[in-house]
Amino acid sequence: CKMRELALRFGKKLLHGRHTTSDLLLDALEVGRLCGNTFDPTISPDPPGSKDFEACSTRHCIYVEPTARRNIHYPLGSIDNPHSSIHLALRYARILEDPYNTTILLRQGEHFIQSPLRLGPADSGLKMTTYPTEKAWISGAVRIPNSSDIHWDWDCNLSLQVRVANLTEVLEGNRIPRVISLFSGEKRLVRARFPNGNPESDQWGYQSPGRFDHCIAAEEVTEWEKPKAGVVPTFEYVDLKKHHEPAKNDSSMKNYNIYASGTGGVCADLWGPDVDSYWCSNASDGGWAEVDRECAMNGRLQIPVGMRWNRTSPIGQYIDEWGKSAIGGIVHAWHSQTWAMHMFEINSTKDGKFGFSARSGNQGGRNWCRCDQCTYAGHWCGQHRNPPVHDDRLIGGNWLVENVLHALDQPG
Repeated sequence: CKMRELALRFGKKLLHGRHTTSDLLLDALEVGRLCGNTFDPTISPDPPGSKDFEACSTRHCIYVEPTARRNIHYPLGSIDNPHSSIHLALRYARILEDPYNTTILLRQGEHFIQSPLRLGPADSGLKMTTYPTEKAWISGAVRIPNSSDIHWDWDCNLSLQVRVANLTEVLEGNRIPRVISLFSGEKRLVRARFPNGNPESDQWGYQSPGRFDHCIAAEEVTEWEKPKAGVVPTFEYVDLKKHHEPAKNDSSMKNYNIYASGTGGVCADLWGPDVDSYWCSNASDGGWAEVDRECAMNGRLQIPVGMRWNRTSPIGQYIDEWGKSAIGGIVHAWHSQTWAMHMFEINSTKDGKFGFSARSGNQGGRNWCRCDQCTYAGHWCGQHRNPPVHDDRLIGGNWLVENVLHALDQPG
């Protein structure tokens, strides 16, 4: 909490004079939840005192208001006749005599953009900021129209009281991306998932208390399917001992004096053709690096391409109820040591098994360990049985399933 207090003091000093700053900083630092009554929310920056925040000090001041309507009695872009979009304001700024001496001020509200804002050398010196004391957001999202403009139906495939709508006609003319996030105002809406949880606040890491309220235990997976062997990548070395700038030759671990990378082959199959990966080389070093080296040298990675779950447990039987309709769902699975969260897109389902789309789960850049490599990391591995049995299954971490309609059981 002392560190958060220091961060709050410094943040207020940087943004001094903006009256909305306090609430935003307090929210970002989560001082109310994490520090409670031990934290003084009235902290003011040092030195005390304040000065009025000047809205615009450049020669040209261009205003943008999301709900603006044309007012012929005032100059275009003025505070009384603002532009309705950032793109229009930017276009206007570029035709001014000295655009470098220009400020674009965003008024209260959400500013939607349907294409990227592309800035170049000609825009040097141009400033863009929010109007003092107001909140403005720049969003690349597509606004969903008012509910009265949408035709709603009941989804008869669920026993739940769920209403659905087809937005194709309503959003015609917009470039609709593949929607993976949805926001209502400042609130992030959570895609239907099992188990329920809020990714903004609920923790389910390696030893997080209450983690199994928000995830499924690793042992509920009977097998993570290994990919087939492929082409061995091409390896490249840089001997740091031979480079004067920088030179690196003092590590007792010899591979730390060499930079290596792997490209092509199975590396390209997972991470793409233009990716060079240290962990897809045959000279990586550090924790579990021997696993990555073996995968690269054998041309067989250990990022799963599918999974089977325990169909005899209560959780497995529940997944069986909707598993066949889970195509398009996302399996979120921890690396067994919670080094990374892997996200696998479900593209096939059959008899207690999910198949994953190509290049799914490529987050983290590291391979998973097998039971015969890191037995201690999987307490359910066959090596722990009595008598022990050989087991070369992949060891994954706790997991959940997201974007599954059957799991839609609460609003928001």
